[in-house]
Amino acid sequence: MYKLKTQKVYEQVASHIQSLIEKGVYKPGDKLPTLIEMSEMLNVGRATVREAFSALQAKGLIDIRHGEGSFVRSIDLENFQEPMNIALMKGDDLVELLEVRKILEVGAAEMAARNRTEENLEEMRRALDIMGAYQESETESVEADFRFHMAVAKASGNSMLLSLIQTIAPTMQSMMSRMREVAGSSRDLLYQHIQIYKAIEAKNPDISRKTMYDHIDNTMQGLESHRRHKGKTS
Repeated sequence: MYKLKTQKVYEQVASHIQSLIEKGVYKPGDKLPTLIEMSEMLNVGRATVREAFSALQAKGLIDIRHGEGSFVRSIDLENFQEPMNIALMKGDDLVELLEVRKILEVGAAEMAARNRTEENLEEMRRALDIMGAYQESETESVEADFRFHMAVAKASGNSMLLSLIQTIAPTMQSMMSRMREVAGSSRDLLYQHIQIYKAIEAKNPDISRKTMYDHIDNTMQGLESHRRHKGKTS
């Protein structure tokens, strides 16, 4: 039986399932075992498997279809992720990625305000709770930040828009970690995310759009300010 460590168990479960996908044990289009089946296979709780599935969906590796199950998506991990990771090494691409995020996520937030469900809101709240509890832990905070944005995209109710955002998901998560030092304090970031959540919860498309725009634009301004400061000191 596959043994897991006690720390961050859901991440280990997600990594294990991802490795099975990469090895071809689960192929594109395959239906994954149910929560109950997977929890019994790995000797972990259902909630842990649910968190792992959510993390894999946020990465764009699987689709969770309510009432049907979880299915492997058709993505070539090796050929897709490497060029995106290489692109991150160039500073200008950070600005371009933020511009792409602004285009996609501002619209996603507006649509989420119209289409969100209680389940969508619960996903956002869980991410906010983790961001609040782990403000001093960059790893936990960045992952929760990422999962919040993916929950907003999912709440849009537009599967094509969700797929587009999932396409850049690995690069988004890497970028969030790199941009942490210029994106503002953990408290400020948490506040910005809470404002986005409140607007979506209130079903206010205009405010949802504005709060998401302001959040990403704030990061862009932080990056520009950081570069200007480095230019003066170099």
